Amino acid sequence: MNTLSFNHSRPPVSQSADLLVMMIIICMAVIAFVGTAIINNRYLERIPHVQDSVNYWFQAQLYGMGRTWIEAPENVEYFASEHIVVQNNRWYCHYPFLVPLLFMIGMKFGYIWLVNPLIAALSVLLIGRICVEHFSRQSAVWAAVFLVSSPFFLVMSASFMSHPLGLLLTAACIYAGLRQLKNPSTGNAILLGAAIGLLFNTRPLTSFAVSLPIISFHIRNRDRFNGKVLRHLFIMGFIALIGVGLFLLYSSHLSGKTLQFATHTAVNDVKGPTSIKIVNRFFNSFAAAGVGKTGHTPERGLGCTKALIELLHTFAMNWPGWLNFSFFLIPLIPWRRREEDLFLYWTFLSIPLWYSLYWRSAIMYGPRYIYEVMPMVVILSARGMDVCMDAAGWIHRNSPMRHWKTLTVARSATAICLWVFTGWLVYTDVDQYVISDYYDMKKFPVVSLVPMRLSAMNGFNGVRRSIQDQVEKWNVTDAVVFVEDRRWQGFGSVSSFNHPRMDTDVVYARDKGQAGYPLILKMFPGKKAYWIAYPRAQLHTLEYNPDTDQYVKTMLKEQ
Repeated sequence: MNTLSFNHSRPPVSQSADLLVMMIIICMAVIAFVGTAIINNRYLERIPHVQDSVNYWFQAQLYGMGRTWIEAPENVEYFASEHIVVQNNRWYCHYPFLVPLLFMIGMKFGYIWLVNPLIAALSVLLIGRICVEHFSRQSAVWAAVFLVSSPFFLVMSASFMSHPLGLLLTAACIYAGLRQLKNPSTGNAILLGAAIGLLFNTRPLTSFAVSLPIISFHIRNRDRFNGKVLRHLFIMGFIALIGVGLFLLYSSHLSGKTLQFATHTAVNDVKGPTSIKIVNRFFNSFAAAGVGKTGHTPERGLGCTKALIELLHTFAMNWPGWLNFSFFLIPLIPWRRREEDLFLYWTFLSIPLWYSLYWRSAIMYGPRYIYEVMPMVVILSARGMDVCMDAAGWIHRNSPMRHWKTLTVARSATAICLWVFTGWLVYTDVDQYVISDYYDMKKFPVVSLVPMRLSAMNGFNGVRRSIQDQVEKWNVTDAVVFVEDRRWQGFGSVSSFNHPRMDTDVVYARDKGQAGYPLILKMFPGKKAYWIAYPRAQLHTLEYNPDTDQYVKTMLKEQ
């Protein structure tokens, strides 16, 4: 018997059972949406907490103006956030266009903070659909529960990062890939190519990592394509390359140079064209290896990947250590292994291996570089749970115990335990995130920024809404507020309240000393001047003293 066949018989199911499964998955999607929205609203205060998020927000503002870049304002260094590019007098965010495009739509409706929670809900629905179509109804329920009870999933989906969309599009690649392997068709090939192309315009390196297992499994199962495997690969590749072409055109448009990737420009040289060879631009654009850094080696990259996988193993599900990944590995059992399982495992491995090109693991909200493996983790864990349930059923059918009257009680008790276990998973997510504050930075070259408890999301990554709260508290209007410029978090916490045109009622600027005050105030005649420190936000008036030729700070006090 071929254990790797796609043709697995499934018992007939009733419409009522299908409806029940669908309702459970929809409920899990609603929980994901509401839970992540609450985290964003209550703990993350609806503002970006990472430089990447600030940049996506900035580009969304540009799209709202109908622009992809804008002429840099005078003295732009007082207003530019970290990693936002200023080149040849162009001011823009260098990241791919798809995420800021979605944020722009959310911004137009006044609900930018709900974009990623909505994507999280769609991810739950899509992963549930994958399991129903290719595995079983039970696995669909388990996968949805596992995903919604994952602290890593909830925290990341509450952010303004690109990874939630990356997860959704990775799941779309998995969905289309499994459909193509099960029932090859031109339509599935087009769908698969479109998913890869969209993923390329969200997380380029992830799209490479996902596409390689897809290509290899096309070749591995070429007998299923009736001699048309190359035709299907060509269709998939052609559609995917349209997405790659859009990426290159957009990037070249931003930088103003053909094959001058905007990502490379941002990291390596924001002042003008570079002389680095095209091949180096390629690698520098999709992986940070060597960009402004020296000494990146395969050992260093694999060390970072090892750190990411260890954190994923420990905290993806937030289960006890001995239980993590236990269900995930069960489908590897040879007599239960299926081709779909192998496809998921190879895709799971491909993503962290590709990210070994990065010179550090850059942990943020968790091991974010490999966040897109979560669909594989929850689906294979659900598959493992399915295998365990099938094994229990086989033991029941082939044991004298099936005649015992006490079996009904035992089965009911088991069902209750499973529901309690599921409830515990969800409860632990809402209650706390048992993640250490500092990973072993001496042993691994990582940046450890993961929440220890849900309350730790307040001021996550050193970003708080305290400056804006002070401005609102004192009813400050028609003013320039200079923000203490010690770390990026100070100005970064309010840069999203500026507009690229610098035409908001209250404009925030970096404090670069006495020489900068008249320089900036001259740009905004008639506006009052204030100064504020960070993170201990205490608003001060800023007034010029002609006797000392200095600007004097006076702290505002309650009357």
